[in-house]
Amino acid sequence: MGLVSCMLEYALLVSPSSVEAAELDSNNQVVAEEAETKEEAITNNENVAEEEKVENIEAPAEESVEEKSSEEATPQEASEEDKKEENASELEMAEETKPEAVSADPTEEDAITNVEITIGGAKNGEKTEIVNPTALPERTNGGNTDINLEARVDFDIPEGTKAGKTFDFVVSDNVNLHGVLKSEEEGQPVVFDGEEIATAERLTDGRNGYKYTFNEKVDGLKDIRARIIYPLLIDPDKVPMGTKEYEIGEDGKYVLDGEGNPVLKADNKEKVSVTVAGKTASKDYTVEYESEVFDIKSTGPTLSGISDIDKVDDNNYNHTIYVNPTADQLLNGSHVTVQNEKGYKTVTFDEEVKNSVKVYKVKNPNKLPLSFGNKFDDGNYEDVTNKAEVRLVKDDNNADLSKLVVDVKQGNTNESMPFDNKDFDSSVYVVTYTGKRTPNKAFKTNTIFTADWRKANGNAKNLSKLGDQSWKWTNEIVIDDADAIAIANRTYSLGDKVWVDADNDGSQGDSEKGLANVKVILKGINISDKETKTDADGKYKFEGLKNGEYTVEFEIPAGYAPTTAKAENVKDEKNSDASQAEGAKVATATGIINGADNMNVDFGVIKVAKGTFTEHHIYKEYKDGELINTSKIDIDKTEGTEKESFTTSAKPNGTDKDKKEGFKLVPGEITKSNEITEKIDGSAPVKANYINDKNLEVTYVYRKDTKSWTPIEEKGKFQEHHIYITKDKNGKEIKRDVVPGKVSGGTKDMTYETGKKEKDGFKFVRTENPVENPTYNEKGESTTGKFKPGVKQEITYVYENTK
Repeated sequence: MGLVSCMLEYALLVSPSSVEAAELDSNNQVVAEEAETKEEAITNNENVAEEEKVENIEAPAEESVEEKSSEEATPQEASEEDKKEENASELEMAEETKPEAVSADPTEEDAITNVEITIGGAKNGEKTEIVNPTALPERTNGGNTDINLEARVDFDIPEGTKAGKTFDFVVSDNVNLHGVLKSEEEGQPVVFDGEEIATAERLTDGRNGYKYTFNEKVDGLKDIRARIIYPLLIDPDKVPMGTKEYEIGEDGKYVLDGEGNPVLKADNKEKVSVTVAGKTASKDYTVEYESEVFDIKSTGPTLSGISDIDKVDDNNYNHTIYVNPTADQLLNGSHVTVQNEKGYKTVTFDEEVKNSVKVYKVKNPNKLPLSFGNKFDDGNYEDVTNKAEVRLVKDDNNADLSKLVVDVKQGNTNESMPFDNKDFDSSVYVVTYTGKRTPNKAFKTNTIFTADWRKANGNAKNLSKLGDQSWKWTNEIVIDDADAIAIANRTYSLGDKVWVDADNDGSQGDSEKGLANVKVILKGINISDKETKTDADGKYKFEGLKNGEYTVEFEIPAGYAPTTAKAENVKDEKNSDASQAEGAKVATATGIINGADNMNVDFGVIKVAKGTFTEHHIYKEYKDGELINTSKIDIDKTEGTEKESFTTSAKPNGTDKDKKEGFKLVPGEITKSNEITEKIDGSAPVKANYINDKNLEVTYVYRKDTKSWTPIEEKGKFQEHHIYITKDKNGKEIKRDVVPGKVSGGTKDMTYETGKKEKDGFKFVRTENPVENPTYNEKGESTTGKFKPGVKQEITYVYENTK
């Protein structure tokens, strides 16, 4: 069966977390691939996701601030009742505005069969329990947390599938399939042997996903197993705050446990589902957003902020920046600087970008979406852009470029004003702008936070200088340009050698030679099977292969058997990679290509003695039940390997050179070697394989029976007759019935019995007409007589009845 795969390449933003630390540079990277007409984001990890459920992890701890503005509340001071009311209002708004999916018209989803769906983490697979779209890279290394999920769908395309047949790929509304990129109207096509056999268009009936339609290239394909892999990225608009709900005390602050962590009230996990051709798979996951700011905060009072990039297209991107997201920094005159990372010149800050800047003051920080799924018209944001100052400043890292500076201007920024009279602000601010980028190029931005003054522990600190407890966050989008695309599309080779392991140690010795003319078959998930044979040196090579996992099948040569695969203490470049499964005709190895040729898939064989087969035939002659003669025919011995076969059959008539007559096979006396597993009863020829280094035998036994000649003794015969006469009262005969008796026979020593047979009123009256002097009683009494050889004796009995 051929196997075809569609790996949907995608970009996803590793959304940043709030981090408070002096001179902390948190670098978040997004990988994306840009095609000729659209950008597609990809992750570095292409592991197949496995199904898994999730559990919660620790929630971030927050600490109170000694001084705050009397007019503004921190998150900890929000009452539980207010929070419930706000959440309820938000829920009502969501319910009012959320479009309902329209039921799709019934479709004939018979284009695919045997659908198997798995859902799991893109990096950690079945271990994934938590989805954190903003996770820092180290949080996803070998743990239970992933930035996003993946859905793998395997299915059969039945023989006879025609162009126009369809199937739907549908995911739950809480995930999207495009990440930081703008929503794609077309999904990835299904490709087999380099040709598109099905294309995907976004569903238009309210469901979230794609409709696949097969084209004419599917005609004539047989036994195709297909695979599509899609990223499942938590939708920031549908899951803005994560799934964890924490206990709030009467003071409006989080209730903490003995270790200082917020007490979890509930984890309202998100059910992520995938439906294909009527079959659904789903798993529940905890969703949370990065919270490193809370973890680092214990090191001292510092600035904080987070930023996120999304809606990336050919020329633009959207940048959202949170200033003081924990709402516990008492600040005066904050500055946000956005610039190209050193070494990058792919983001342009000009007047158009400057004029796109918007600054919002957040009214209730508890409703600030950790997912960056902001809805600036929901009443929680005050547009204070007119109070801010936006400037373009020469970029120190790139002399020919500008950087963007946004002065938030909290409070009174007059430096000459006495400290006690300064107006400090603990509000959360959100800065957004639409940036410009160079098409087909990666870009990387630094967002730097400073403030004119910071008040903590009753003391004021000027934090306007970079390096003095300032904070910066890095966002990176890696776009594969033309060179990168060429690398992604590069093909590689896979080989290398079949060799004779003369010393049977599982290692390629320097003097051990290759074996020529061995058939090798390559199988992959997106290609037809490829076949080649080893050259004179035992070498083989498959070319034009893309990254992926391949199966290599080696035909086991006649007279050889596989050596030990992956022998202990033998280096990979010297060992044999292929092994033979029980009952298999080939040895199989796995070859992986990952950005380079793999010329290290080898197969070692050892020479084995051929097996033999001999057929024996024994003919037994019996006379009068006694064995009087035995003869034997031995068919010439044949030999062969385990891949070769012999045929055996009964020969009751002997052979052309030694013919036999009158013999019959005795099935119960057939014997065979124990290694021959086939049933042999002589009723039909049987085909079986030789076994290396084994002498196989089958013995058939036949029997012929004869008897001695004896002269035939002459027999005699006897027959009686019965005459029934009816007379009237005057004694005149009116009717006569003659009934001949059965003729019996026997030798002279054998006897017969004879006598009268009266019936129905008839009385015996006499005997008459004896022939050849039979024995009889004149009164008709029963008597016996002996047969006379060569003659027939007869007697007649007469009966009368008067009417």
